[in-house]
Amino acid sequence: MMESRERGITKSTLRVMGSRRWKKQKFGVSDWNEPGSQHPSKYTPAEKYIADLMAGAKNRCVNPNDVAYKNYGGRGIEFRFASIEEAAKWIIKELGPKPKGRSIDRIDNNRHYEPGNLRWATKEEQARNKRAYFGSVYGNRMNMLCAARPDYTYEGLRKYVLLGWTDEQILTMKKPGGGRPRKC
Repeated sequence: MMESRERGITKSTLRVMGSRRWKKQKFGVSDWNEPGSQHPSKYTPAEKYIADLMAGAKNRCVNPNDVAYKNYGGRGIEFRFASIEEAAKWIIKELGPKPKGRSIDRIDNNRHYEPGNLRWATKEEQARNKRAYFGSVYGNRMNMLCAARPDYTYEGLRKYVLLGWTDEQILTMKKPGGGRPRKC
């Protein structure tokens, strides 16, 4: 079998081969969706946008090499449409074209990409639609302390928890004076 160097293919050639310029030079095609292209898209621009969204969603669910896989496929979220094309058609039929200022969102974040669980949502709606954060090993204890002592920051209270103080000690302690000495 011939080595790639012997065929004249180097790393820089491979990089260039993936570019649009190389496709244009090699095939005379500037872009798959441009008017007059030898390979016109089967999608309208609106359908293409939605199909691209669904391709990204499917990739996050099935490709372990995707950066976001751990938050989707890694926690059991599945892409339950038969194909990307079917998903795009369902969205256009059931939800309509993309409204201005909105993007696709799963209604229930713990369910899958499936019919009935998708909607067009604003950034604010999407920001509220997230799973609970369980990053702290102290969980509810820190939430209770932060609510009871708003004069302290989270990290300030965490310092006392890590020192082994009880909740009662933390709640009843007087806030120490500190900081920079004042001039008289």
